[in-house]
This record gives sequence, structure tokens and C-alpha cells, in this order.
Amino acid sequence: MTAITGGEGYSTVPDLCTLNVDIRLTPALDDQASEDLLHGYAT
Repeated sequence: MTAITGGEGYSTVPDLCTLNVDIRLTPALDDQASEDLLHGYAT
């Protein structure tokens, strides 16, 4: 994970949270495997 943004202060609950994820594709981790990985973390 490269960045997490959300909210205006330390103790507030944001209505939106954005995660930036950097995944490098390799011969062992193709586009479908990386998509499956992200879906696995999101659920």
C-alpha cells in the first residue's frame, strides 16, 4: 500500500477513504492474479 487518505482530523470518521495500491506485474503475478489478490483483501 502506498497511501491512505480520508477525513479532516485525527478523531473524525471520514465519509470517504481512498487507498492507493501499487502492484507490480511479474511473470508469476499476472493481471488476473493481481486482481484476484486485491479482491481477496477487499472482501
